[in-house]
Amino acid sequence: MKIIFVALFAFSCTANAAIRTWTNTLGGNWFSPINWSPNGVPGTIDTVNITNDGTYTVSIPTGTVAVASINLGGSSGTQTLAFDTSETLTNAGSIRANGILNMSNGSLLGSVVVQPGGQIIFSSPGNKFLNAFTLINQGTVTWTDGQLLNGGQPATVISNGGQWLITGNNPFSPNAGQTNTPVWINTGLLRPCGGSGASQISNFNFANLGGGTVDTQFGTLRFGGGTRTLLGGTFTASSGAL
Repeated sequence: MKIIFVALFAFSCTANAAIRTWTNTLGGNWFSPINWSPNGVPGTIDTVNITNDGTYTVSIPTGTVAVASINLGGSSGTQTLAFDTSETLTNAGSIRANGILNMSNGSLLGSVVVQPGGQIIFSSPGNKFLNAFTLINQGTVTWTDGQLLNGGQPATVISNGGQWLITGNNPFSPNAGQTNTPVWINTGLLRPCGGSGASQISNFNFANLGGGTVDTQFGTLRFGGGTRTLLGGTFTASSGAL
């Protein structure tokens, strides 16, 4: 896994940050300049808004995306950002009601807040990397397939106050050689609700706080590793589940 750091230096002239808004409500490719207003592919210091109403998909099929922040989700319809790319860099992101981030490959860096009504979907068998990443979920995360990996400094933090649904059988574990222990704080619902095998959350400092529920409906949910675990809230399993 290669991470590229880009340094920006100011000399006699500097680039100006832009707010770029997606305008093509038929959907299309992120890297097509005409899909944005003002025209142009968003750059490292730009703020991106994919908030126009309608049902459409913005696709990132290849390449690297680096922006200052992304706001995803409008007031009606469904706005989907789909990527199957090597790396996606965001300093900050917000997935609002009606917004869906569909991640089938690649990496997330920085921080994302999923607001009520917003969604993240981890789909397809490809590995997904959440490196030095903070995810605050108040909406719905659906993990359907593929291994989730974390690493980097600072350690990854998952704060789940919404729903985290697991419908496959895969591990969420650290990269090889990772020395920082990630943190998972659960005040919402963590629920395996599909698949007959085992899903595993490995090497997290896991805290199920008051109001947090871990509810295994299908298969097996395993926790392993970590140095500090707080077992509060509620743990339940349906018949035949572990």
